[in-house]
This record gives sequence, structure tokens and C-alpha cells, in this order.
Amino acid sequence: MANKRLALIGCGHLGQIVAEAYRKELLPGYELVGVLGRDPARAEALAAEAGCIVCPDLDALLALKPDFVVE
Repeated sequence: MANKRLALIGCGHLGQIVAEAYRKELLPGYELVGVLGRDPARAEALAAEAGCIVCPDLDALLALKPDFVVE
């Protein structure tokens, strides 16, 4: 079965928890595909740590066709 595609809106505390859980492989069956945040530097850092892309806006994030979006 294919992994569920996961996207993050926000790079604050909750976003960092989700990204860390993904990095530690605590979310089996999920692929983190993109991050969107108000602060481009924080979004870039979180995406680099998680191995996904930074999206400049909501349309770009939704174009990744995530199954779930965490905000």
C-alpha cells in the first residue's frame, strides 16, 4: 500500500513535533511532502531537516496532493 502524503502548515511548535516524529520514523505509512509557513527562514529550515520541499503559498502546497494537512 502506498504511503499517505502529509503536508504541514506552520513551522511552530506543533509543526516541529510532527516533523521530528517523521524524521525519527515514528509515522510509518506517511510521507512528509511539503511545508508552508509565515517565516520563510523557519520553513526552509524545517523542510531541510525533514527532507521535503518548502511551498510559497497554499496553492503550491495543495498542488502536492497531500492526503492530510496538519495545521
